[in-house]
Amino acid sequence: MSKATLKTEVRDTTKAKILWAHTEGFRKPFAIAILAMAVAYVFMFGAPLLATFAIDAIIVGPEFAPEPWIKQLGGLFSLSGDPTLLSYLLMATVGTIVLTAIAGVVLFFSGWF
Repeated sequence: MSKATLKTEVRDTTKAKILWAHTEGFRKPFAIAILAMAVAYVFMFGAPLLATFAIDAIIVGPEFAPEPWIKQLGGLFSLSGDPTLLSYLLMATVGTIVLTAIAGVVLFFSGWF
């Protein structure tokens, strides 16, 4: 290991120690804010997954066969009780809006910490 590399490592360690000292008393709010942002991003990545579900329903058409619990949920969005393509699209739309809203609320509250 060269002296230049060793100096850089020492400086980086020193900077980390200084930063750690400056966060004293605020570590818990920082941790909560970081956790809130992580949760928000999980919800934000869920919205595109619902979009892929809707695209799969469109591509496959009437032969689309999701899991039984998704069929039951799709029946709630259908007037006839049997899920149709439109009910799957409505379900994906509502789910995307709800997931995005939850992510927005969590990100909003992460700013409080």
